[in-house]
Amino acid sequence: MARRFRIVVALAAVVAALAAAAGVQAGTDRQLFRGEVERVPGSSLKMRTQTTFSHLNVSLFLVRDFEADCGPYDLHFDRFALVGVGDPIKIGERGRFHVRKDSGDQPYNLRGKIEGRRAKGVFRISTKYEEPGGQTRNCDSGRLDWSAHASAS
Repeated sequence: MARRFRIVVALAAVVAALAAAAGVQAGTDRQLFRGEVERVPGSSLKMRTQTTFSHLNVSLFLVRDFEADCGPYDLHFDRFALVGVGDPIKIGERGRFHVRKDSGDQPYNLRGKIEGRRAKGVFRISTKYEEPGGQTRNCDSGRLDWSAHASAS
């Protein structure tokens, strides 16, 4: 009986060590996702995840070529980028993340979920635009759905 117990304990220790090593290895890899804003032709999206301080985080979220409604016309965004500056954008255990900034010149809200090699979510940005005549307009992108797939390593 004692012999069987030692074998089971030894096997359990090996399995635990392999699982820990696999978790560390998977966590150290950066993963790059590429996609687009849905229903916005010509848009593109890039998102990078990586592990910092033992947490999986979004380290980059970049969207190109989308517009915000400013009333009589639209404001074109060549690019909007969130880079993991300050507090990292942590990805929770279920693959969800959320960051919101309510103050400043460009309040935004980003929400997403990663499931395997796919990611999806929504974002919204508001800004103020001052016209040459001095009139200030409030611009709002509205809810923009996005989706992306992990690039091949």
